[in-house]
Amino acid sequence: MNRPAFGPKKPARTRKRKETEDQPPPPDEEVPIREDGHPADACRKKLPPLSRVRPKHFFDTQITPAFIDWATTATNLRAYASGAGRGEYTDYVPFDSEEIYKMIGVLFANGLTPKPQFDC
Repeated sequence: MNRPAFGPKKPARTRKRKETEDQPPPPDEEVPIREDGHPADACRKKLPPLSRVRPKHFFDTQITPAFIDWATTATNLRAYASGAGRGEYTDYVPFDSEEIYKMIGVLFANGLTPKPQFDC
């Protein structure tokens, strides 16, 4: 029995994306890999001088503030769609970006050293 040959899916509709600094380079563009362990040139452009850089600066190159804003909005929209603010959830308070950062921190901390309970 002959199996059909499958190829890559073709998108139904293509749209040209706007070029921004937050987007990775197109896949056909080669990005040089640093062998010396230092940040890539594209990353270094987003960082302050290395003498003043903090872990939060590196974090923001991977999980951007724009993504955090999107996650905050999406979380609140999902909560509203599930009935937050009415019915039995009348005491609902919308999430803010600080709470999203804290949740990501808890996920990182639990991924590094899993614990059944955190002391605050």
